[in-house]
Amino acid sequence: MARVSVTINKQSYEIACEQGQEQSVLALASSVDEKVSQLVGSLGHVGESRSLVMAALLMADEIQELKKDKARIKAEADARVADAEEKIRLQYANNQSQTQSMTLKTLSEAAKRMESIAQRIEAS
Repeated sequence: MARVSVTINKQSYEIACEQGQEQSVLALASSVDEKVSQLVGSLGHVGESRSLVMAALLMADEIQELKKDKARIKAEADARVADAEEKIRLQYANNQSQTQSMTLKTLSEAAKRMESIAQRIEAS
């Protein structure tokens, strides 16, 4: 287990994390510090705990909005995939129909030629 020292709102905190996650923890702490600094800049000093709680609520709200956006984008992507699949299915069905039609026409023409040959053989 690794330990990393982070600073949020000019307060230092020792945080334990998995080995190799130190840079990630530092980046996350920097984001929290930035959010707390924005709050302090607009509201003034309202106490350490309140600043951290407000920052956490704002960040949770941002995460919730991102999740909603992700769900909306996924739904749009799923709808586009479904549309594309339907177009492909219709094109495939159309191609199959055309292939069957061409095959029937070719077989019909071959049958007519065979009849013609058979009639000539009978006539001779």
